[in-house]
Amino acid sequence: AETYYWYTLGNARVMKTNRHTGSLSAGKWADFVVLSDPSDDPIATLRMERVETVEQRLFAYQFFPPRVETWTRGIQRTPATADQ
Repeated sequence: AETYYWYTLGNARVMKTNRHTGSLSAGKWADFVVLSDPSDDPIATLRMERVETVEQRLFAYQFFPPRVETWTRGIQRTPATADQ
């Protein structure tokens, strides 16, 4: 929990940006990367069943890229499409 705090609100307080960032609260800014679930791809599903760590998941995504949406300051920057 302490590590999560320092990556979110603690860091925002140090940077004096906690009025606008640092937690998922209404009215605060946030940047998101939304990854789709690769379960619609049978090969990716088999690979993901063996994933045990975040590092392994990120490595697997290099070969089975999910559909991605990137949101910055409330604006969708890269929409996901069916053919991605």
